[in-house]
Amino acid sequence: MRQLLLRTVTSPRFDAGLSRYVSFFAAAMLLVVGFWKLPQMPLSEFQLLCGILLLLLVALQFVVIGLITPLSMKAAEKKSHR
Repeated sequence: MRQLLLRTVTSPRFDAGLSRYVSFFAAAMLLVVGFWKLPQMPLSEFQLLCGILLLLLVALQFVVIGLITPLSMKAAEKKSHR
């Protein structure tokens, strides 16, 4: 039973690629849904500007996560081979 639980299901390369595309997809969906729903809310100009800036910042964070994740996976793989 223990051997069954310790088996790897996917490769680190697949995990890095999947996490990259999932975070890029999350950023795109956040922007689409945010810009679709934000104008429907009764907000002042300042609140609308803050909402747009926050949408952009969070989407940018997802993009950065998508760019960094494969690099960290490669670094962890190199470290484990030492």
